Amino acid sequence: MRCRMSTGHRGAVVGDGRGSMHTGKFRRDVMRRTSRRGRAALLLTVFILTGCTSEGAAPEGAAKDGGTPSVAAGKSSASPSPRPERTGVGPYRPGDCLEVKDSVTKVRCDRPHEYEVMKSESFASDVPGDYPPPVDEYASPRCDAAAPGYLDGGLEWEASRLDAVAFWPTEKQWSRGDRWFACLASERGPKDDPVRREGSLYAGLAHGLGSLQACIKDETKPGGPNDIIPCDEPHRTEAVPGVVDLGDPDGPPPSVEKMVQRTKDHCPKAVKKYLGGDKPGVQAHWLMPSLDQWSGEHHTAVCYAVSKKPHSGTLRGR
Repeated sequence: MRCRMSTGHRGAVVGDGRGSMHTGKFRRDVMRRTSRRGRAALLLTVFILTGCTSEGAAPEGAAKDGGTPSVAAGKSSASPSPRPERTGVGPYRPGDCLEVKDSVTKVRCDRPHEYEVMKSESFASDVPGDYPPPVDEYASPRCDAAAPGYLDGGLEWEASRLDAVAFWPTEKQWSRGDRWFACLASERGPKDDPVRREGSLYAGLAHGLGSLQACIKDETKPGGPNDIIPCDEPHRTEAVPGVVDLGDPDGPPPSVEKMVQRTKDHCPKAVKKYLGGDKPGVQAHWLMPSLDQWSGEHHTAVCYAVSKKPHSGTLRGR
């Protein structure tokens, strides 16, 4: 799902440029999820699956069989390298794994950790020198853009429990001229806290959502909160493959009517394919951005299968 090392309203990390960061008491005001999945003004639409037979025209970029939209997939046909390229700016490089306790420390990825670096680069030279830097406007969109390639899942990562997090220097580091920022991946756990996990997330979605699929404890809510949990826990809602690309993020937003048309044409089919047919008691829901959210971060709709009663495990193929 979308970006987030702790959220901005919960705090940030400070660094010494040598791979660990020390604050005395750990703070997280230099880390922030990208706003893509953190904003609440989303439009919810529902379709009943049982007896839904209307085929309609598949939305542009969507597979005609109701599978993953080709535009949204955005995957390279080449197999990813076993390790990411270790090029970047500042103290962190793609593939670094970070453990957070009273400090942030680089660890081997087979050790418990919360975050993994997807990319690192510099704020542009024309970014104002005031602190804090313009993270939402500059770093967050770039971190969202890094996730599809690093995770090797295209836009399908938005149907997973993975988040992207922007991480930047402390005020002290900024004042001495540090201008780096890093984009981190994390697995979202209960209460939105990052999961301590072992193993790399690099190309973690190359073969589908798997165990990283997002499930929601209750029904999706357009204003949230949506309690995202692993699918082996009791839940009613499951994100399904087939994230819909609603248009060019650099262009003007389409009308609400056009966005609704694309999702209502696609999501019921995507959910039906996911379930292996019609299933009584299951609905197709979707979440999509409002017009004032349209940007490089907000230009997709995610489809969900929602059951009347809680269950454990996925509905797929049941």
